[in-house]
Amino acid sequence: MIMSGVLNMQPSSRVNLAAEPKESLEVTLMGAYAELMKGIGPISDSSVIVSHPAYKRIVAMGKVAIPIILHDLQREPSLLAWTLFDITGANPVRRSDYGKIDKITKAWLKWGRKNKYIK
Repeated sequence: MIMSGVLNMQPSSRVNLAAEPKESLEVTLMGAYAELMKGIGPISDSSVIVSHPAYKRIVAMGKVAIPIILHDLQREPSLLAWTLFDITGANPVRRSDYGKIDKITKAWLKWGRKNKYIK
């Protein structure tokens, strides 16, 4: 279950947060994530999730959000892993692991270490 749809956002629709302090970025991202989780409830339909405005805001944060997302995933697997597909354009997840959030998270953490976003 590849999360796409936001990947094709125009560059002008991405948010420029590179100058924001890390703490402010984290608050913004986690606030959007809380809004997403509240908005989708127990829904697991990927098209509903990726079309949610809060999901789109997280993806629009771009590459500056990657370390924050990966650090959060180190604490606990979550749907934030899905946003990494759209932010990076990468897919380190084996097809057989689609839909398994623990395995999706592990694949992204491995990718994050390989690409030096986390240690």
